[in-house]
Amino acid sequence: MSEPELIWLLSDKQWSAISALGTVAQAVTALVGLLFVGTQIRQARKTGDLQSLQDFLRAAKDHEHALINSGSDEDREKAFYEFVNFLEIQAAALRGGLFSSVTRRIVREKIRDSVAVIEDIEPWMAKLESAISSETTFEHLRRFCKRERRYIDRVKRARADVGSTSAAGPPSQ
Repeated sequence: MSEPELIWLLSDKQWSAISALGTVAQAVTALVGLLFVGTQIRQARKTGDLQSLQDFLRAAKDHEHALINSGSDEDREKAFYEFVNFLEIQAAALRGGLFSSVTRRIVREKIRDSVAVIEDIEPWMAKLESAISSETTFEHLRRFCKRERRYIDRVKRARADVGSTSAAGPPSQ
């Protein structure tokens, strides 16, 4: 018998079984494809999270550097407001859930630390308070401070403890 004649010899049951095997093979192929795509999406998200964390840290460093190294009072005031605006944007991003869990923790700690420093330096705190001209000015940063108050106060106490320890000199042996 020739090959074309063999095809006609298969029963409907056999054709159904072959069709079912083909469907199973397609399903397995689709599943493998989905797993691959899922892995690629996860990796891309992690890469994006790392990039966002690096961008945040670089921007924070640049703003702090500009504030510390500003020559004139006018430049220092400009750098201070730019830094506070940066903190406001980060607080808004935190509130909006725009960061991954790792980035969120680091950004939260950085904002807490920055707010503690600002609150401990009276002229900066006065500038910040005078800049609030409406309910929406620094709204996210103010909400962050209210929600994180106990942690900010903890940072301030820790900074004060370190300052008093270093002022007293090294521990005796």
